[in-house]
This record gives sequence, structure tokens and C-alpha cells, in this order.
Amino acid sequence: MLLVVAGGGATFAAEQALPGDFLYPLKVNLTEELRGALNFSTEAQADWAIERLERRLIEAEQLNVAQRLDERAKDQIERRVSSQAQAVVTLAAQLKARGQTAAAAGLESGIEAALRGHAEAMLSIISNNVHAADIAVGVTERAQATAEDRIETEHELAGKVSAEVKAAAEGKMNAASHKLAEVERFVNSKKGSVSAEIFAAAQARLTAAQAIFTQGKVDFEAGAYGEAFVAFQQAIRSAQEANIIIAAAERLHMESWIKIGPDATSTLMRQRDDDDELDDQSTTSTSVEILLDAAQKMRSDIRSRLEQRGRPAVEPGDGDDVADDASSSSSRELFNRTSVNTNTDVEIEAEDVKVNVNLNTNGSVELDF
Repeated sequence: MLLVVAGGGATFAAEQALPGDFLYPLKVNLTEELRGALNFSTEAQADWAIERLERRLIEAEQLNVAQRLDERAKDQIERRVSSQAQAVVTLAAQLKARGQTAAAAGLESGIEAALRGHAEAMLSIISNNVHAADIAVGVTERAQATAEDRIETEHELAGKVSAEVKAAAEGKMNAASHKLAEVERFVNSKKGSVSAEIFAAAQARLTAAQAIFTQGKVDFEAGAYGEAFVAFQQAIRSAQEANIIIAAAERLHMESWIKIGPDATSTLMRQRDDDDELDDQSTTSTSVEILLDAAQKMRSDIRSRLEQRGRPAVEPGDGDDVADDASSSSSRELFNRTSVNTNTDVEIEAEDVKVNVNLNTNGSVELDF
């Protein structure tokens, strides 16, 4: 404690430290532990659990942008994300054991939104770093597992007596109302400081959140308290993701955003599993590595990327070419984009890879390569 008081400058500097920096152990092993020890209420503990996990994900994004995300840093981040995600699971179990099922569901919902939002941020950074892709896939997989836990907890809550479910739904409705208002103010305040595409992506999430919230109120008035609770949770997640989009774009100077589509989770996990098998055969794993710039044919800010198996992984600072591993042609819709509203076919050639990009009217990107 004396170190914290006497070395205030050091602890402040440590807050800015990233994995690999001299002060990073002070940040994660001292200052964060002390902050956690001072959270006594259930709400404070849950908020800190979400914030601490987000800190690790933000660090990964910052390292990626700074071209410092090497294998050692990736392993360190993955270990800490795993450890703190497990701490969330433990806290959720403790909350349920104490009969605080609604609080447990809220914690799981908040973690799910954080994981999904930051996985999208990692994929949206202009980078072909294989370690960033690996982290994004792992975070997406963890988000899916957290979603399954949340759904189970919500079902458990719905099975409780009506008065308890009603109280939980009413509390969540108030929380959602405040969250939507807070995020709306934040998003609107950043309209002039982020790109049009980033603002549109955040607005789309916020609009979805407002529509879901409205449906939740209809369910609540109809006495469907379990359904209302689920809807309010979803509205908060969507608003939280809108917040992440703006904050990440401003922090990392991003111009575009990739939304992970409904089928992307299983696709990304399957690709990672396939890459692991390739690694066992001493074959280089793949990465999200081709930046598709269709500015001259559409809008100046429409960009898209893809993850293609069999392409060489590029380490930070490594410009050497690696022979491609043969891969079969495929066509898959990986990512949905928010602000594309024209139906356009674009052919882009990058190095020795030719990619046909079909931008559909529903805002999706379909890749043939």
C-alpha cells in the first residue's frame, strides 16, 4: 500500500502500460488487484469483472496497431483473458448460489457483449497479423460459450415465481433505459470525430437496441416477464456494442468496422480448428490478411477483409514472402457490414490472390476466391 501512495506517478504510468512494458506487472498484479479488493457490492464486482476483461482486449488491440503483437504477447493476453473469463464464471456461479440469478445473467450478458465487440474491433484493425486473428477467433469462441451460459441462466430465472421474475424484468427495464440514453448521448457526441461508416455502424446497433427495448416493454405490459427480461438484456448488449465501436474507432483511429455475422462464429471456430491441424503438419496457419479497398468503385471508405486458409502468416516486421499452401476454392459469407447499401460486384487482385467481392443490398459481403 505504501508503494501505491509513495509511487503515485509510477502507478499512473503503469495504467498506460502494455504487455511487455516494464510497468505492466505493476498494473495487473498490484493496482488492479487493489481496485478489485475495494469492490464490495455485487454490482461493483460485476462491473469490475467486465472492465478488467475489456482491459486485456483493449491491450491486444493497441499492441496490434503498434505492430507489437508477437507470439509471446499473444500467449500472455490469451492466458490473462482466459483467467479473467474464468473469474467471471466463478462470480456468476456465486451469484446464482446466493439466489441472485438476475445479477448473474446481467454479468454474463455484459461479458458476452464485451467479447463480441472487441473481437470485431480486432478484425476491423488494418492488419494481417496472424496473432490478432488467433485472438479474435478465440474471443469469438469464448463469447459463444458465454452466450450459452447466459441463455441457461435466463431460463433459470424464467422458472422462478412470477413476482420475482417481474421484479427482475422491471429492474432490467430501468437499467436498459438508462444505458440506451447514455450510449445515445455518447454516440451522438462523437459524430464529428469518427468516420461516416463507423458512426453508421454504431447507430445501427443503437437503433436495434431501441427496437428491442420497445419489444421488451410490450412483453412486460403483457405479463411475459421472462421474455421482457431477455429483451432488455439484449438491448443493453446491443447498446454496449455501439459504445465499443465508437470508443475503439476513436482510440485506434479506425475508419471502417466489420460486424461478425450470424454464421461467422462457427465458421471462424472451424477455420481455427483446421488451422490447428495444419500447424500439426508444420504448415503456417492463416490470418485475416487481405485488405480489400473498393474505394474507387464504390465509396471511399468501404473496406473489407477476409481470412483465407493456406496463406502465409505475417509476423510484425516480417516482410518475407512464404510459399502458399494449396487450398480449394470456396465461397462463404463471413462478415456482415452495416453501411453498404448498393449491390456491386468488384474484382480485386492482391499479390497472387484474386477475390471477387459481391456487396449485397442487405449489407453483406460475399467473397469468392
